[in-house]
Amino acid sequence: DFGSFPDKVVSLLERCGVQRVQSGVSFQAVLTVRGNESTFRIVETNDFKQLPHITLAFHPGDDVSVKEFLAFRLGEVKASHEGLAADLKSTQDAHASVSLRLADTESELASLRERHARTLMQADADAKAAHAAAAEAALEERCALLAAADARTAELERRLRSQLDEAGSKSAALDADVRRLRDAKYELDARVSELSHQLGSAQGNVRALEAEVARLRTAHAELSASAHEQLLALNNARAGRAADAERLTAAAA
Repeated sequence: DFGSFPDKVVSLLERCGVQRVQSGVSFQAVLTVRGNESTFRIVETNDFKQLPHITLAFHPGDDVSVKEFLAFRLGEVKASHEGLAADLKSTQDAHASVSLRLADTESELASLRERHARTLMQADADAKAAHAAAAEAALEERCALLAAADARTAELERRLRSQLDEAGSKSAALDADVRRLRDAKYELDARVSELSHQLGSAQGNVRALEAEVARLRTAHAELSASAHEQLLALNNARAGRAADAERLTAAAA
């Protein structure tokens, strides 16, 4: 990350000049030299471990080698710049083409949005009209249903009123019949009481007549026996007179 490398190195070097912070962390810049080779490190130290953040290795060289390296790096940078310039030109051309297409797309999008808005407005108007028509049809149907229900209710009320009047007339007639039957019942109860009294009297008379009939039957039986005896006596007397007459006739001859 060559772009941010210098800033990071400077930040780490600044931390190396600061005393140990409260958390116990410190940064140290360590340069190690061994013969012609040297190493530069920035190390983070805490209570548990040491963590190296960056390590740079230095190699010995002269002005010629440094210039050759710088020339080589400059060639690389120029080549990279030329590539980047070509990429930039290609990108700019592509951006111009994309900008044109974007403008066309934005114009088409605006047209589509306008058509979409008109379509939405028309759909909303159609929906409102359909809703209004449906609401009107529903209202008319509801009014028709209410009118039919009112007509049926009126007819039912008329029938019920007629039935109530008829029931009232029948009730009055039944009340009159009940009163008449009650009066007749009272009369029948009085007549039954009277007839019961007469029946009791008649039953007493019948018992007296039955006793008289029994007495008369006994007397009739006695009279029949007496009459039978008298008839036998009369027949005997007649037979005796006939015998006497025959004897007298025979004596006269």
